[in-house]
This record gives sequence, C-alpha cells and structure tokens, in this order.
Amino acid sequence: MLTSGPLSPPSGGEPPAVCEISPLVSYSGEGLEVHLRGREFQSPLLLDETRVRALQP
Repeated sequence: MLTSGPLSPPSGGEPPAVCEISPLVSYSGEGLEVHLRGREFQSPLLLDETRVRALQP
C-alpha cells in the first residue's frame, strides 16, 4: 500500500513504526529474529550492516 502523504495514527492507537532494513542484511526477513528478539527500538529505525553487527549476540 502506498500513500501520498504522511501516515496518521490508527484511531485510539500509536502511529505506525517506520523501519528500513537493508537488503544486505535481510532480503525478505530471514535471519532477523536472532538479532532482534527481546529488544526494543525507537522509530524510525535503519537496520544496515553496521547496526546489525553491533547487535550480534
């Protein structure tokens, strides 16, 4: 779904999170659980090769 303007929060909820994942880290979500399980992040989040190396368990 593409929008032509800023996203608005759902009624009675928080605005949607914005997260960009570099295709060099994960093309379709594979392998992310190892790095992200049990962690909280602030939006917007850019998950690139440098950031994912810092998150290594």
